[in-house]
Amino acid sequence: MTVGTNAVTFFTRRLRGAGSAARARGEKAYLKSELRFWGTGQEPIRAAVRAYEREHIRHVLTTTSGNREEASRRLGIDASTLYRRMRELAI
Repeated sequence: MTVGTNAVTFFTRRLRGAGSAARARGEKAYLKSELRFWGTGQEPIRAAVRAYEREHIRHVLTTTSGNREEASRRLGIDASTLYRRMRELAI
């Protein structure tokens, strides 16, 4: 399995746990399109993971119209964790 495939599987499972399977399928398509450029060895893995996490959080915030409480629920994390990650990732 590639790095991208593992990340898609991980986040799809998180999404299914947090919401409907239909939403998870939509997120999986989005994640696959974003991950096709990663794992190519062009950047260190930590930088790629941070960039991926930043974009994923931005995408979820966009789909929830900026509602941080709903975004944290969909991400399956506590709201305080989302706020901390947003601060760390400069979102």
